[in-house]
Amino acid sequence: GTSDVSSWAANLKDIDWNGVRLVEVDKNFYQEAPDVARRTPDEVEAIRKSKDIEVLSEDTEAAIPKPVTSFEEASLPDWLLLSLKKKGFTAPTPIQVQVWPCALQGRDLIGIAETGSGKTLAYLLPMMVHIMAQAELKANEGPVGVVLCPTRELALQIDGVAKEFIGPSGLKSTCIYGGTRVVDQGWALKERNDIVIATPGRFIQLLNDNWTNLNRVTYVVLDEADEMLSQGFGEQIHLILSQVRPDRQMLMFSATWPEGVQKLARQHCKEDPVLVRIGGDRLAACRTINQKVLVLETEFKFQKLHEAICRTGCNIRGNAHKCMVFCKTKASVDDIVEKLECKQIEAYGLHSDKTQEQRMYVLDQFKNGEVSCLIGTDCMGRGHDIPRVKYVINYDAPDQIEHYVHRIGRTGRAGEQGFAVTFLTEQDHQIAEKLVGVLRETVQKVPKELDSLVNDHRSGPRSFPQEGPSGTPLDL
Repeated sequence: GTSDVSSWAANLKDIDWNGVRLVEVDKNFYQEAPDVARRTPDEVEAIRKSKDIEVLSEDTEAAIPKPVTSFEEASLPDWLLLSLKKKGFTAPTPIQVQVWPCALQGRDLIGIAETGSGKTLAYLLPMMVHIMAQAELKANEGPVGVVLCPTRELALQIDGVAKEFIGPSGLKSTCIYGGTRVVDQGWALKERNDIVIATPGRFIQLLNDNWTNLNRVTYVVLDEADEMLSQGFGEQIHLILSQVRPDRQMLMFSATWPEGVQKLARQHCKEDPVLVRIGGDRLAACRTINQKVLVLETEFKFQKLHEAICRTGCNIRGNAHKCMVFCKTKASVDDIVEKLECKQIEAYGLHSDKTQEQRMYVLDQFKNGEVSCLIGTDCMGRGHDIPRVKYVINYDAPDQIEHYVHRIGRTGRAGEQGFAVTFLTEQDHQIAEKLVGVLRETVQKVPKELDSLVNDHRSGPRSFPQEGPSGTPLDL
């Protein structure tokens, strides 16, 4: 088909909503449970932190509702609570913890969360509560709740979940997608349908052919918004939403939060939306860092470290760029400092056995450029105001991938390229797989040796190449 929307939806015109008499809409059904109301700001903060929930709102007037920690606290009706119990759910997922109170208040909302986070129930259950509170629908009146999503598979999956939870409510949902007979879906839409779950193209076709209308729609969800935009559904989403009354409630869900999705939110969330991000983009800091992994045998580690420090110029006091080296143990830190001194490289060590005065002195020297190389344990990355550096070297691999992200996050000054290199030995195979995940997710090259370490670390020791191509300072 052609990309000019108006040519294939000639009957859908922008609606001037001024002066149009609309059926009254109730949007706020939230009753804060006493236990939730009693939560102090510190307790609220602790709940959000423990579930990795970040909440933002530009509307300073309206307080963001406190998170709930159980289904009972969520102010859901008994018939929905019963469905949740029957399905064997025991507690809300992080996204439900914060989205339910916002959605049940009638707020516009943006949820940033991965697939599998429980987002479908996060928006469907408040949608059902919303629909039950509106004036009853008649046949031919069109739906009250609409979910738009990018693929037929996802539409069917969401519709399946809706049908499972509708229970005794008498609500009806239908699923609209391409690849089946238009007429069959048209007749299904003509019946009373409270919820329509649709892919945009087929839905526009049915709206254009007058099988249904969106006059009564007051709760709209865009699911996998980033995916819909990347598949070119932007124009179609605008067209569909132009047919929906302006005082609707809008919820958008997306795994990522790129500029296109932000623009979509600005255009279609009429109220200042609450932004709920689960897990954050924990790799945001890593995306600007050039990451290298070197798989080698333990006895070559110091040699490679010495080479790396010399390549970066951090062997020279007062070098414009600084370097941080992370080790597993305090003993290792002291050992490396000593070995570097034997090679006439001045480096300072930082770990928890140093006194507060010693630590402050070391940090001052490092900040002032008196020394360009700092060696330390993971505690070096915490609680210290350490300036960002150009180079991070993981002499010993971290135990947890979070520590890796945290360590390399020390590099990459605002807008400047940062470099990180990690030394891995046969013993570090536990972290290797997760490291490959981070490298792939941040669009870095995965060395063959690292892949091999993941695939066959059980097949006994191997010898590793000691040379790599030269390019960036940390191509060792």
